[in-house]
Amino acid sequence: MKEILISIKVLLLILAAGPFELNAAPDNNTIDINSDVLQDTRRIIVSLPTNYQTESFYQFPVLYMTDGDSQFEHISSMTHYLSGTISPMIVVAIEQKNRFAELAPFISEQAISGNSEKFRQFIVDEVKPLIDKQYRTADFAVLMGHSLGGAFVLNAYHQEPSQFDAYVSLAPSLAWGNERLLTLLPKSFAQQQQPFVAISFEGQSAFPTPQQSYNELSQMIAKHPHLQLSHQVELLPDEDHMSVAHLGAYHALKRLYRGWFLSLPQALSSDDAFERHYQQLSNRLGYSVLPTEYELWSLTSALINQGNQKVAAKIANHAEQMYPDSHFSYSLLADVAKAANNNEQAATYLDKAVELSAHLPERQARYQSRLEQLR
Repeated sequence: MKEILISIKVLLLILAAGPFELNAAPDNNTIDINSDVLQDTRRIIVSLPTNYQTESFYQFPVLYMTDGDSQFEHISSMTHYLSGTISPMIVVAIEQKNRFAELAPFISEQAISGNSEKFRQFIVDEVKPLIDKQYRTADFAVLMGHSLGGAFVLNAYHQEPSQFDAYVSLAPSLAWGNERLLTLLPKSFAQQQQPFVAISFEGQSAFPTPQQSYNELSQMIAKHPHLQLSHQVELLPDEDHMSVAHLGAYHALKRLYRGWFLSLPQALSSDDAFERHYQQLSNRLGYSVLPTEYELWSLTSALINQGNQKVAAKIANHAEQMYPDSHFSYSLLADVAKAANNNEQAATYLDKAVELSAHLPERQARYQSRLEQLR
């Protein structure tokens, strides 16, 4: 028999219309923070993934980024576009008012920039707690910055590596005193407990600094075998100082969430493939990784389409265990029961889905319509 190579993403194009709005737009919110740390009002933009409102039991990792006024649009849209290949994420873009003062770690080769330290404290002590309080966040946070923001990210990693789970430094400006970081980072790299670190440099530059910094950091990381999976430094030969931000962020997020997508062949490879997949992701990333409801629906629908009712039922039961109060879990169980020609059981599950979706009139109406077709 020809090996099944059709991925779930492709199957979605041929399956009947499902319960999700695939083209929904991200939800962006603006918040003004009266900061005690900065003694100033600072604006942040919070961009929610498209499934934030529809999947009310899912908790999302958060990507915090500097230079929110210039980097927000392309980073947030790319992050949301990659959802499914990577984890869906909440993106928080933080406005800068004085980039050099707030982001440059060193105002000379000796002195630490007090404003840079204050800005880091602002993110850790005021922005993160606010986001965790107002939104459904997972226990996983990424700090990303470009240019001076990239140097800021590397310094944050050096100062307190445990404050974030991943650090993404895009075209870090290691000049004007910031080159001192190259003398400090070896001590950070030597530590055994490490977050994820990704650093990207531009190959197209009128200055030698990017190439030199890339060479030095590559040599530093190569000395430590324990960094080979958690740390990445790359030189992108065709990118300049501005364009490297997009491709560098793309590479970093793809590497951070490598192996996220569970393909149909993988799901069928062993009896415990589903559980093992998410356990391995959880172990590597350091927080409890669960599939989204959309991913559960995708996988179950693909299995039903392939005639594999047994594994489809197993995945649907896992969904009910993960999200016992979600109408969606019972909708999945109804799909499996209907595929097995057990309309009575399917109706029982849909009754429960109707009950749990009372706060979502449109979704509830869909379940009621399916019930009428069964009876």
